[in-house]
Amino acid sequence: MADVEGHEVIQLRPGDKITYEYDASPASSATANDGAIPYGTNIASIAVTGFKGDVDASSDLIQQSGFSGNIVQVQLKYPATNKGGKYQLRIAITLDNGEVVNKRHDNVKALEDAS
Repeated sequence: MADVEGHEVIQLRPGDKITYEYDASPASSATANDGAIPYGTNIASIAVTGFKGDVDASSDLIQQSGFSGNIVQVQLKYPATNKGGKYQLRIAITLDNGEVVNKRHDNVKALEDAS
């Protein structure tokens, strides 16, 4: 299972609020490599942080986060304090067996207001 996920670009403009969804379904068997989390596990909790470079921008970028079944949902807002630039989401998924699986989305871009 890869640690780096999320190849599509998420673009935020001033005033935007969008929801990013990540499918964290388990592998289809104990030997398959086709899931985001190990076979036979479920999500117990998540923690999502946002970074601009090495700066924690979570409170500026993330409105809220949660999960439903195996779908992680992160509501993003335009980062009014840190403004435009490239951001990264880091998702720590704690499984029902206590294991933590880390995922990352590197392509969150906040666009400067053109006006």
